[in-house]
Amino acid sequence: MEDGKYAFGSGRYLEETDPLKRALGFVDFAIELSQAGPPGCIAGIFAQELAPTDETLRASCARAFTGMTEIFAGLVAEAKARHAPDAAFDPRSIAQHMFAVFQGAMVLARAYQRREIVAEHLRHFRAYLETQFSTARIDASRREGRRRQPKAN
Repeated sequence: MEDGKYAFGSGRYLEETDPLKRALGFVDFAIELSQAGPPGCIAGIFAQELAPTDETLRASCARAFTGMTEIFAGLVAEAKARHAPDAAFDPRSIAQHMFAVFQGAMVLARAYQRREIVAEHLRHFRAYLETQFSTARIDASRREGRRRQPKAN
């Protein structure tokens, strides 16, 4: 089982110069991948079904998820550094959330036999990610506005 770093290594999002557009493009690429065939991720399926009984397999699944998470966390960290350096969110937690949504949506898609469920939930996650950066900009703007106001006598 690969370490997960190669699953997302060929999308057009990599050409983006702005790190926030790259992070959002990563999610868009996951949406594209979800529409290419039956919903599934071998690491997710193995983790859910077999990892509790096989330590080697569990560790392999963990490496795959860690690899994917590290790539996305790096993109989110770059975007945060440029667009929202004072934001309270943790890029690694955001990345784990993205893969929790992705894996959970694939489970639902298989159960309901509706592949489009994955794209729907990834679009929800994309909107959530955008709000993290929008909220950070609003908070920074408010802080800046408070610094500029003259003190009352």
